[in-house]
Amino acid sequence: MNHQRLTMIPFQAQKEYLYVKPTENKVNITIFSVPKPFSGLIGTIQRNAILSWSKLKLASQIILFGDEEGTGALCQELGICHVPEVTLNEYGTPMLDGIFAEVEKQANSEIVAYVNADIILMNDFTEAITAVSEELDKFLMIGRRWNIDLFKELSFAANWEESLRSLVGKQGCLAPHDAKDYFVFPKHLYAKIPPFAVGRGYWDNWMVNEALNRGYPLVDASLAVLAVHQEHTYIHVQGGKNEAYMGKEAQRNKTAGNVNGRGTISEANWQLKTWQWKNLPTVSVIITSKSAGQELTVASILSETYADYEIIVADDGVGKESEPGKIRYFPGEKLGVLAAGNYGLKLARGEFVLFLNADCLLLPGALAAQVACFAAEASTLDLVLSSWQLNPKEKSARDGGAMVEPWKYLPDLEDVHIWKLWQLWQPLSNSQIMYRRDRLNLIGGFDTRLEPQAAMVDVVLRLIALKGCRAKWLREPTCNCLKNNFNHNLEPMKIAQDAEKVIDNFFSGAEVKEWMRLLEDRARLTTMEWLAWLMYSHKKFTEMSNYINKSLKYIPAEKPLPAWQEQLQKFS
Repeated sequence: MNHQRLTMIPFQAQKEYLYVKPTENKVNITIFSVPKPFSGLIGTIQRNAILSWSKLKLASQIILFGDEEGTGALCQELGICHVPEVTLNEYGTPMLDGIFAEVEKQANSEIVAYVNADIILMNDFTEAITAVSEELDKFLMIGRRWNIDLFKELSFAANWEESLRSLVGKQGCLAPHDAKDYFVFPKHLYAKIPPFAVGRGYWDNWMVNEALNRGYPLVDASLAVLAVHQEHTYIHVQGGKNEAYMGKEAQRNKTAGNVNGRGTISEANWQLKTWQWKNLPTVSVIITSKSAGQELTVASILSETYADYEIIVADDGVGKESEPGKIRYFPGEKLGVLAAGNYGLKLARGEFVLFLNADCLLLPGALAAQVACFAAEASTLDLVLSSWQLNPKEKSARDGGAMVEPWKYLPDLEDVHIWKLWQLWQPLSNSQIMYRRDRLNLIGGFDTRLEPQAAMVDVVLRLIALKGCRAKWLREPTCNCLKNNFNHNLEPMKIAQDAEKVIDNFFSGAEVKEWMRLLEDRARLTTMEWLAWLMYSHKKFTEMSNYINKSLKYIPAEKPLPAWQEQLQKFS
């Protein structure tokens, strides 16, 4: 069997790559879990998950613990191991210390994996485990999951993995970096653990912290393993989700494990990647427009001390020679900035992409600083946004000029959403955002129907709010823009038209959750109020009145009309 080729990168020495070679070896794996009762939707979800485990080519054993409704019947149907008797606390919740101890006795494999019973796994999971276990004697492997709504039984036809991957690409949303649903480790590493209640908060944090405290390699497999979480309610817990993660049993878990650290996936000190990234540049810098300053822009990149990059230039390339392995030209000078960016994205080979206008110069150390931000968070970071300098008078300067610090407008990027559209419309520049390329490809790049600034806002919104991508500010400047061409120079009516297109785009997405749709009126109301203020600030009073009238249909009937002066003041 040809295992997927994987690459492991130790973050302690970011420039040293450890390549896990293809192998024919087979590593036996024992998967164990503690299901809830197999009834209603949760029964369907758990059946999907456990059947997917039974289809894995390298999983030699599955053990289900507990005697909840339907567990024994499923074990009998699939011919898998069932341990019905488990220790319960006074709330009737199974205790993990006894379960982990029993796994030590029951597992017929040297590698064991605890997996939540709502997680669908595919063969990349066992291939990743094989690759890691061949290189490391001790380790804990964890990773991010993708959330989807899947309310039916999977057929597990011949192409079920491809179909599911396609569905995740269209509708999936990444879970936060503190959500952990599988733990893979050599048997005996966690033979004895504190008395944790399963399905309650903090025990997963303890697993991560314990690995780090003991010096075990903590491997982030997020980029190599597509773990699919089927969304569900928490009606099985009295008090719901908050009680499960922050309630009495969770607090007891925290005390039992003396949990103080964060214990998130971002703390991983090893990263697992597919073989496709070997020998490819880390960063693709795409210059999306042609101007007199283009040569200066290229020169600013070439003078970077960080060398693991390629340059892709929208230009006819006439009279210019490519530098082997560094610079490629493509005929994009007539495409427009957004179309050229999308074309360059198709050509890009780097893990990360940065789009530079031809009137922007990279500041010394910019690429190294941005890549370091990604590396510090394992694979859990998807966008890095930075400050920049605005220096329109100095045509060759790489330092000096006015500092633009967009993070002051929206310091918490994890709180970005469509009802904060007006805050995102502050002067951002695509030249100061580095993207994880796979994430940008997931949404199809930039919408060429919009103005460049609006298209960037649209991308950032969809990545963070709809795809669950994680973003972080790098407060230091990374580029010097020699031309002042940001939002505030655009005609206000053009901004307004684009803002309405952005909000329409957002709510037309297949990833939009029902709870988001319930807040659509709020989002549109806030946007109309902001556009009314924008018209007022440009002394376009007729247009201001039009947007105030537009906003009226989004005000709930039971609420009084707002005091417009107070409403518009918040945007000033």
